[in-house]
Amino acid sequence: PTSPHISWQAERLFVLGLTDACPRCGFAPDKASPADGDDKERAAHLRGCTDAAAQAKWRRRQAKKAAPLEARAEAAAADEEVQNAAAWALLGSTAQSAWLLTDKQLDAACGERGVCTGGGREEKLARLAAAQAGEAGASAHMSAESAPANLHAMSVPQLRAVCAAHGLVPPDGAGSEELISLLESRHDAHAALEGGGLEAGGQARLLGGGGDGNEAEEDEDEE
Repeated sequence: PTSPHISWQAERLFVLGLTDACPRCGFAPDKASPADGDDKERAAHLRGCTDAAAQAKWRRRQAKKAAPLEARAEAAAADEEVQNAAAWALLGSTAQSAWLLTDKQLDAACGERGVCTGGGREEKLARLAAAQAGEAGASAHMSAESAPANLHAMSVPQLRAVCAAHGLVPPDGAGSEELISLLESRHDAHAALEGGGLEAGGQARLLGGGGDGNEAEEDEDEE
């Protein structure tokens, strides 16, 4: 029977000779033995590997070896927390740039602003964007500061998070290209609005034309 501490995949790899030591107790067949690599010998060892003391000793040994790696992983995660928080603060701690935050930091940001922390990451980002838009009396927009410079290098979950932070609800199953197009269209629309390229009703007009878009036709009629 498989030990509750060991996956059956690890035991299978040992039987096939793809790992040197028994994943339960650490026993390693003698490499000088002609029987080394014999799957029957290894399978027989597993069937008889019931020494609880030996197994516990092996687990302690493995845990001791893994401790430095876990410590480094925790330190890296802590560094990421600090860097993300610093980047968000540099961008003004806006909802549109909240996609930079880790899940822990996002929960804290929502809590500070009285936003519900239930649900998934996208839901939290969307609520945060809606709350900030409500305070400002405007919808979240895509700015040069809040838009990632490497959209094409981001994964679909990351792109969906950026969409949610900007008040966009992408369709289920949308691919990276569709999400990027959605974000870029939001950014272009806002840039046009700031530059006077959109009428108050949201209808696009020619930038720099200064008219209602029918002037070209009127000029032709006059000629």
